[in-house]
Amino acid sequence: MRDIMVLGGSSHPLLTKAICRNLTIEPGKLDSHKFANGETSIIVKDSVREKDVFIVQSGCGPVNDTFIELLITIAACKTASSKRVTAVLPLFPYSRQPDVPFMPNSTGAPSISTTKDSCTFESAPTTPRPLSKDRKGYFNEANAAGTKENPRVDTLKQQQYPKYTPKSVITNSAATHFLPQIDSQGKTDSGYKQWISPNGTLIANLLTTAGADRVITMDLHDPQFQGFFNIPVDNLHSRPLMKRYIIDYIPNYRECVIVSPDSGGAKRATAIADSIGCTFALIHKERRAKLPKGPPQTSSSMGSGLAISQPVQNAVPQSPYHQGTPKMVATTMLVGDVKDKVCVLIDDLVDTSYTITRAAKLLKDEGAKYVYALVTHGIFSGDAINRISKSQIDKVVTTNSVPQSENVAILKEKIEVLDVSRIFAEAIRRINNGESVSKMSQAVKKRTTAGRKTQPVSDTIIDVPVRDQNSNSKRNKNSLKEVDAYASAEVEPDYKYWIALSFITAVAFYVRFTKLGTPDKVVFDEVHFGKFASYYLERTYFFDLHPPFAKLLIAFVGWLIGYNGKFKFDAIGDSYTENNVPYIAYRSLSALQGTAVVPVMFLTMKTLGFSVAACLFSSIIVCFDTAQVLDSRLILLDATLILSVALTMFCYCKFSTFRRDPFGKKWWTWLLATGVSLSCVISTKYVGVFTYFTIGIAVCHELWILLDYQRGLTLQQFSKHFFARLWALIIIPFVIYLTWFYIHFAILTKSGPGDTFMSSEFQETLQESPLAKLSKQVQYYDQITIKHKETGAFLHSHDHVYPLRYEDGRISSNKQQVTCVDGDNASSDPNNQWEIIPVQAENDGAKGKDVYTNDVVRFKHVGTGGFLLTHDVASPLKATNEEFIVVFDDVAEKRYNETLFRLKLDVPGSSPKKQNQRKKIKTMATSLKVLHMDTVVAMWTHDDELLPEWGFNQQEVSGNKNIKSKENVWTFDVITNLDESDPRSKYVPKKIKSIPFLKKWWELQGLMFHHNNQLSASHPFASQPDSWPLALSGVSFFNDNEAKKQIFFVGNVIGFWLEVCFLSIYVGLVLADQITRRRNYHLLSDKARSRLYNTLGFLFIGWCAHYFPFYLMNRQKFLHHYLPAHLIAALFSGGLVEFVCSNNSTSANTSQGRKKIKMTFLVVLASIGIIWFFFYFRPIIYGDVSLTPAEVQARQWLDIKLHYAK
Repeated sequence: MRDIMVLGGSSHPLLTKAICRNLTIEPGKLDSHKFANGETSIIVKDSVREKDVFIVQSGCGPVNDTFIELLITIAACKTASSKRVTAVLPLFPYSRQPDVPFMPNSTGAPSISTTKDSCTFESAPTTPRPLSKDRKGYFNEANAAGTKENPRVDTLKQQQYPKYTPKSVITNSAATHFLPQIDSQGKTDSGYKQWISPNGTLIANLLTTAGADRVITMDLHDPQFQGFFNIPVDNLHSRPLMKRYIIDYIPNYRECVIVSPDSGGAKRATAIADSIGCTFALIHKERRAKLPKGPPQTSSSMGSGLAISQPVQNAVPQSPYHQGTPKMVATTMLVGDVKDKVCVLIDDLVDTSYTITRAAKLLKDEGAKYVYALVTHGIFSGDAINRISKSQIDKVVTTNSVPQSENVAILKEKIEVLDVSRIFAEAIRRINNGESVSKMSQAVKKRTTAGRKTQPVSDTIIDVPVRDQNSNSKRNKNSLKEVDAYASAEVEPDYKYWIALSFITAVAFYVRFTKLGTPDKVVFDEVHFGKFASYYLERTYFFDLHPPFAKLLIAFVGWLIGYNGKFKFDAIGDSYTENNVPYIAYRSLSALQGTAVVPVMFLTMKTLGFSVAACLFSSIIVCFDTAQVLDSRLILLDATLILSVALTMFCYCKFSTFRRDPFGKKWWTWLLATGVSLSCVISTKYVGVFTYFTIGIAVCHELWILLDYQRGLTLQQFSKHFFARLWALIIIPFVIYLTWFYIHFAILTKSGPGDTFMSSEFQETLQESPLAKLSKQVQYYDQITIKHKETGAFLHSHDHVYPLRYEDGRISSNKQQVTCVDGDNASSDPNNQWEIIPVQAENDGAKGKDVYTNDVVRFKHVGTGGFLLTHDVASPLKATNEEFIVVFDDVAEKRYNETLFRLKLDVPGSSPKKQNQRKKIKTMATSLKVLHMDTVVAMWTHDDELLPEWGFNQQEVSGNKNIKSKENVWTFDVITNLDESDPRSKYVPKKIKSIPFLKKWWELQGLMFHHNNQLSASHPFASQPDSWPLALSGVSFFNDNEAKKQIFFVGNVIGFWLEVCFLSIYVGLVLADQITRRRNYHLLSDKARSRLYNTLGFLFIGWCAHYFPFYLMNRQKFLHHYLPAHLIAALFSGGLVEFVCSNNSTSANTSQGRKKIKMTFLVVLASIGIIWFFFYFRPIIYGDVSLTPAEVQARQWLDIKLHYAK
């Protein structure tokens, strides 16, 4: 918003703050004080030059003082060169007093009738008492309210109706023939109309004279009041707010009766009744000049829901103005049937509450079982609160157009206050932007609800309900409700959500914990993650591709129950019971997490504003999905991953509900909770980066909207939003992520199977590291074995040559082969041993000299006596690489330069300067790249493809032109010719080294990424992403050949296919909407379009972000990689089902009942199919039942290949 300033007067500062909070701006600073004589002084502390100023001042409290304060503030702003000044008067003062009344056949000055008894039932201060015994005292003011007469009210009446006492009498009849005849008691003729002040015109003139350019108010008591102004007056309506409250918070609202307490409010009440399909009743009052014949009675039935109340004459003393008038009779009629109904009284203003309390008593006497009173302006003057407290009204609902905190403290549960700050904030925003205020009812994008149903908003990608930061406190639940004035869907009560949530959670618990101990053997990847837990318990260092969070959780369970970690989960099928492994405790962790996913899904859907049926459907998809259930019953990481993803989506949706109250307590709570959940995702598996991407898109969209100058945020305010998200969603999650690695290193202090992956510097920080005993300084003429770090194979040669011609027709050098071989005793084979020879310049006296990195050396093969050489001849398997051979004697001398190799230090992540430094080379410790001096290639081997039979199926060795590749790293493993007399043969204990945590983390992080990308080898159960959404195939997790039992990982085909259908329907809906809009056909309502593009769009983006990136990966891929995308697709499916069953058209007239039937039918039908599939495939999910070959074949759907089908 452009150059906006909102100032608040002293009448209602809380409303001013709420309006500014919705506009995401700070209120302007205004200083108001009074002099000793009561004069008001105003100081505007902020600059308003060329600003669009809005001054909020409600007509409450000391009305005259606050109104004068408003006028002075307007004048001060105009004097200070403000561009425009708008007076915001939620309750317009003096709007109830008449201006120029209608006077038929009369001329002269404006006047009022002396017959006060002609006033309406709404404005009459008293009502005569009826005669009927059963209604005795009905219209007595004290009895109607249940309280004694208030002396303060009597005083106010005397002030309002002062007794007229003439000071002089004009006796000239010619001059006084038109004046009333006044007797000595001050009485006048009955027909005389006295002069009154023209309040409407006067108030309008005062505001415009002070400098007001525009006026915003709400529910003017008399809409004609707008005609007194020559400036724009925007009269906002609370009618949509009241309608929304009735729909959201009154059970079975369609059965209630909307009641107008007087004929003047009938139009307002009937409009609400018609819009929500309720019946209407009217309380009508007439005054007659004489009584009907017959005995008087209070109430009588006239059929068709008509009740008449006839009070006696002059039951209540009249004011001095009424003395001398004819005696009148008040007849009160209730038109409508309210028996056994919930009645909703609708009025725009309650002051003394006489009218509303009498109306409530009449309704209760006519059989109404519950009475609501919905009023826009709850002024509650005098003894009104006491009267309401003891009246027949069950619930008073008003707005915060005037302060209500004291009234709430007294009435407590009997009153609810609706927040109108959102409506005024939207009007201010529209005026500031030059938009139409009259079309606010169509602008649902700025309307949100405080409870269940959602409305479109433009400042977030997610269409979710907005909550006040204190909305969960006990007091605020009863004192302030933010009701969506423009929602259109019926809201279900909370108890239905909690019943459904409890039911589906119990079902999820049962499904995941049933037969958790079956089978009692190692299943699938339990061989890895169970093993890692044992390593943690023994504090033995290991290497894994995944971050440590979920593995630490599994190990923590073992530590809690006192397990020592001796069992190493070596192979699938190893018995747990025979080795006393607490496997049920381990599996229970996954089962608990899998169970928790279901209620989190349900609550996410509820937070997004979906119905109970939609929430339940999304939960059922996950609860009975065979893949989700199986993965949450085993010792795997996936249960932790899925729960973390679900929590992230839930927390961010909750955070979005508090976006209207930035930097509040709950805003920070849910923002930080989102960050913590994101950290858990990324700390479990690196596919969590897709979840980061999903939330990142939503956050970027939100920040982009906040950056818009029309939002009214200064750069400083925007920076606060930016850095808050940066801190909560990136910095804190990263710190938590590092914390798990810190704990990982702190636990794993002993040398273990993961040593070989790490640098020698890292290995020397571990206890009992073999480097301490076996690492030796390498010297020239040492005979060593050379080990490839990536594959663990040893450099090898033998007296066999490459074939002259390969199978593809290429020609080789036909020289001695150089390969790599595996072997535990590689050092004992001379063909694996190589002697380090210095260059000719250093040949003399080189024996005993240390070998350094960056030295140029030759390698002599111990087994055959030749020298290692590479040249520009294509290698056998990699045509772009160079062939490695061994040459002898004269050839070696002739091709001397081709036998030279530089020993380049390899330190992952280090600078070139550090990698070029000279360091002593140690066996097992120093990582090297062997670079050929002549052709500048690096010695390399690989195990993804082996040499054919002529190469004995050994690994190819070739010259890699990509010398920077991490796969070119070798180590000198063992010195095979070390003499016992050599000092290096003696063990000298070494002190355990330490290196900074971040350096250790950086090294491990790089290795994890590197090895993760190297998982490219084929796997019999690997699959491609295009098969995942339809669950075309699966993975065999376990099979018992003796009992003919098996566990097969496969998705719930019905659930998976339904998700694909809904995703396809969504794409079709979006395309259809875009095409029709191009032709100017707007078939969807604004609310429907917002739900389509915001909420469902967010979930669709989440599914895409968790699915499509797998197409770009070259590593092994399995069906379980689809589970996070499947989770979000389940959320999406529930939302789309509700969308297609809703009234989305701009002209839809489908009843709520028909919508519910359609929704229920689809959900029940789809749920039956999903549940049936789960129980049909249950034997291969639990692995507890043996199936006959025929039963197995019946379950081989699509490309599912099961065991024992024959």
